Amino acid sequence: DFYVPLHRLAGRTLAVDLSGWVCQAIKAKSLAQKVQKPHLRNLFFRVSTLYRLGASLVFVIDGEATQLKWGTLDKREGRGEERRRRTGRRTILQSYVNECCNLLDSLGVPYIRSKGEAEALCSILNYTGMADGVLTNDSDSFLYGATTVYRDLHTTERSPTVECYTMKAIHEKLGTVFLAYRYHTFAPNIPHSRLHLLPC
Repeated sequence: DFYVPLHRLAGRTLAVDLSGWVCQAIKAKSLAQKVQKPHLRNLFFRVSTLYRLGASLVFVIDGEATQLKWGTLDKREGRGEERRRRTGRRTILQSYVNECCNLLDSLGVPYIRSKGEAEALCSILNYTGMADGVLTNDSDSFLYGATTVYRDLHTTERSPTVECYTMKAIHEKLGTVFLAYRYHTFAPNIPHSRLHLLPC
């Protein structure tokens, strides 16, 4: 069971992938029907809850997407290939993120902008010991070097929990990790013969 009580985050410094929170909020249809800006409501109450626990937060914002992710952004934002080739930017999502940054400024909560993927910088902060963990639903964090990842955050009074995964536990239970199909889609030029087992 990977679910742990939310109070386990007390006193911890967490690097948060802001775009992940925004996407989660705007895709929650039940929340969107109740409030006008679900991404701001979600951000405010999550920050409030974690701060009451004594957690320290630093939000990380995506920079320009790598070419490997352009196709995904095209489908998500409905953009044409020509525009994607010129920019590689997340134009629609960025408007929501900017609103969140304004809220974070008002609350006095720090955030930093990554040159690339936010989860990559979050992972570096965790790997170097500047953060105790990464708070994201993106599993790519371990590929970027994260050692502790928290996901599926629930701040409700009935069930305040979060999933916790550590590279140490993964190594102890699996020893090795099979490279997933998703990895091969990001690295299509690597021969299948070399895609076997990846030591933790």
